[in-house]
Amino acid sequence: MTMVYIGAAILSELILLGGGIHDNKRIGLSFVVSTLFESLHGMFFVLYYGAAGLVKQFPSMFTAELAQITANFYFNPRNVLIVIAIQIVASLLGVALAFFIDTKYFSGKRQQSALDEQAPSE
Repeated sequence: MTMVYIGAAILSELILLGGGIHDNKRIGLSFVVSTLFESLHGMFFVLYYGAAGLVKQFPSMFTAELAQITANFYFNPRNVLIVIAIQIVASLLGVALAFFIDTKYFSGKRQQSALDEQAPSE
């Protein structure tokens, strides 16, 4: 899983490269792409190890039958498209909620850093 997270992080950072950290649309796109990459981690394992390799690599998680069921699931394009569609819709809803919360509660506080604020004196 470490390699999956490293790959997702690299893709996200490439999207944010060059001032994207201040653009909400690029931040949202970065989030959607990274979660898409992470949601397909099972497919990456099936492609890398194969059904027999899953049983050898993860003996406490997979029997031969379950590994074959998992491989069949990820080699069916319809199933992968359904996973991708659900993930994109859910991520976009999360991004919309984050934009709403950011706009409602935090947009007026960006004039200065929280570190610049002085503690009230008595």
